[in-house]
Amino acid sequence: MPQIYAIIDDDQDDIDILCEAVTALRPSFDCLTFISPVDALHALEKDGAVPAYIFIDYNMPFINGMAVVSRIRQDNRFDKSILTVISTGISPVDAKTFTQLGANHVYTKPYTMKDYVSIVKEVMKDV
Repeated sequence: MPQIYAIIDDDQDDIDILCEAVTALRPSFDCLTFISPVDALHALEKDGAVPAYIFIDYNMPFINGMAVVSRIRQDNRFDKSILTVISTGISPVDAKTFTQLGANHVYTKPYTMKDYVSIVKEVMKDV
């Protein structure tokens, strides 16, 4: 069974770049993408698929990344999922809060594909 990862980000360009970075390293992985955090939470709560990796933006409309991380961690089906926050401008206080809520990794969005690939490599190093 192929590994699944999910990306929750309100910017389609950022989703595309992150998908490309993951595909470069793990071409056999299946990707779920969500431009709406509300849709993402509904799908993850109802769908039987449990992504091994979930990449989450912080600043999104209606529900921000902290609320998404918190909701995902409340569901024990996602206990083994690696939650990674990648967002523009994360303060040290916010990074600490994300970690306390259950995020495994917190990164500021990089500017180059090489840096995206480096982040993905670090997050998926055990695969």
